[in-house]
Amino acid sequence: MKKFAQGKISKIIITVITLVVLVYALGPRPKLTEDKRLPQLGVSIENIETYIDQKERKVKGLKPHNESEIIWADQAGLKTKYSIVYLHGWSASKQEGAPVHYRLAETFGANLYLPRLYAHGIEKQVPFEELTADKLIKSAKEAIAYGQLLGDELIVVSTSTGGSLALYLASEIKNLKALVLYSPNIEIYNPTAKILDKPWGAQIAKKIQGSDQFYPDVPQRRKPFWNDHYAVSALPELQAFLSAHMNETTFKTVNEPMFLGYYYRNENEQDKVVSVDAMLEMYRQIATPKSKKYKVTFPEAGNHILASPLASDAVEEVYQETAQFLINTVGLAVASPTDNKRNNAEDYPQLQ
Repeated sequence: MKKFAQGKISKIIITVITLVVLVYALGPRPKLTEDKRLPQLGVSIENIETYIDQKERKVKGLKPHNESEIIWADQAGLKTKYSIVYLHGWSASKQEGAPVHYRLAETFGANLYLPRLYAHGIEKQVPFEELTADKLIKSAKEAIAYGQLLGDELIVVSTSTGGSLALYLASEIKNLKALVLYSPNIEIYNPTAKILDKPWGAQIAKKIQGSDQFYPDVPQRRKPFWNDHYAVSALPELQAFLSAHMNETTFKTVNEPMFLGYYYRNENEQDKVVSVDAMLEMYRQIATPKSKKYKVTFPEAGNHILASPLASDAVEEVYQETAQFLINTVGLAVASPTDNKRNNAEDYPQLQ
């Protein structure tokens, strides 16, 4: 009788454990769609600027100087030999790369497209509540397709998660001339981030955060161009994208010239937003020939963000190293003054 009771208890325990495991395994988690194909645009270079402007004007709560825009090298609607697209990072905007992306475009006489990725740059009660990895990827694909329309060959400049998107989509960019990656988000520095895309990850994150929103530490002068709060539910979407695609399988599809810049001084003073070790592992795994890839650390940057004086103390060095890479490794020619008549340079924000 005692053995029978013990056996029954054991079965109950096993059943309970099985149910707990099943409930966990079947819990909510992000779902990604595998589709890297770039969209076919139903717009010409002559009316692309009007199309983008009209689209942005319909966005409710769009913050000033966060909108998508084209900076023409010369005449509006005129294609250039090279075009540049800047893909900004998570919760950031085009100002994250200013003035470096402006100066690169000027140096090489390139049309410049500065997209606003999905759900970014909007002031609302709960930003990012509708953001998914698929929607973020879709907006990056559209940005690259627009950039392709602006030039014969495309250079993608990026920061952080913009770099993740650039690496993921690189194999689909038929006219890709080079990738410039500033602090690419291959892996989040905090290892606990890896629980985010597991079952119940969002619910666990909300419990830890004690709120439905995440509040990153954003200095006051950066708040006009960065989100200082957003939905916790967006973080599992980001982690799901990184887990699925920031790996050797993706990196082996990239053959084009690549520049990697990152902040590292020593073990204590380094990028603590994303992992430097993961960046260097990506650099080793990427299929780009050794002669066509270049990495450089910026110990004076003092920040994850390299190209903006709102965060970095190495902006000039970042520009110079990137320009020299594009000249010496990629083979770009510097535009002559007559090739470089930027039509609205006076509108560039002077960020000090």
